[in-house]
Amino acid sequence: MARGPLGRAGSLLSHAVRMDGLSRKISRYSKYVPATVGFQVADRVGRPRTGRMLGNHGKDDVVAQVWKRGLAGYEQPLPDLFMAALRQSDEAVLDVGANTGLYAVIAGLVSNAPVHAFEPFPPALDLLRRNLELNGLAGRVAVVPKAVGAAAGEAKLYVPVPRFGRTVEQSASLMSDFRPEHSQVLNVPVTSLDEYVRETGIGGAGVGTVLVDVEGFEPAVLAGAAMILKDLRPLVFIEVVRRENVAPVTAACRAADYRPLWLHADRLIDREEVAGDWRAGNHLLYPSERRESVERLAAGLNLPIVSEAAS
Repeated sequence: MARGPLGRAGSLLSHAVRMDGLSRKISRYSKYVPATVGFQVADRVGRPRTGRMLGNHGKDDVVAQVWKRGLAGYEQPLPDLFMAALRQSDEAVLDVGANTGLYAVIAGLVSNAPVHAFEPFPPALDLLRRNLELNGLAGRVAVVPKAVGAAAGEAKLYVPVPRFGRTVEQSASLMSDFRPEHSQVLNVPVTSLDEYVRETGIGGAGVGTVLVDVEGFEPAVLAGAAMILKDLRPLVFIEVVRRENVAPVTAACRAADYRPLWLHADRLIDREEVAGDWRAGNHLLYPSERRESVERLAAGLNLPIVSEAAS
């Protein structure tokens, strides 16, 4: 397969003549990413919607993966489950660790609910705002330029040394040891989800879906969302990649009477505790009383729910 400049030229030409399948295939080797990357979703009544993300010269790894594999090949089944949850609720969506905005854009296109996207890292925050504007969602999605933790205040954001030529780092974290080396350390404002909901008053209309991707800081986010979990009972999509976080995240689930499902591309695994796995860390945490509705979501996507022993 062609690599380097020749491969990039082939990818660009294929894209220009609308042979996107071929262009994507070559791009896996040539690293070509178009100026904007499109993907298809359906809103809550089934109407097709086209989302777009800035290609950023291939330096945004999330967008590059969506270009090369399509949305159907990115982090599945998380995007499909997330969209299915959005279609069944008009309650607020909280995207914690929104990065450059893929899931915030999806939420804005699929749902009529208010969407709130939290992102403290300035380069990602800038692209988040630009991607929302690109999709006509600047007025639909509230951008919150803060990190999320257990309580309001200020914290240090540790930005790793760039890898693979990226200009938008996806692994900036409030955990100093999430990556071994840092290119910079930034002071950023922090809020908690409980405080944000109280301040904005959005809890009166409900919070239906929460998405958490915070590079190891999940226990603090859940600690600061105890009221939301207890009173508003949203579905929570969360990535847990550190073994050290298994016990505190599982404890937060039990305290709020939530159950974890470990997301795999072809099945959902019913567990007693979350799985801290950097290769497959995505989970759905759901209130125990909503088991039947979660089963319907999974059935609609042909995803069996299996016990851990059967997996």
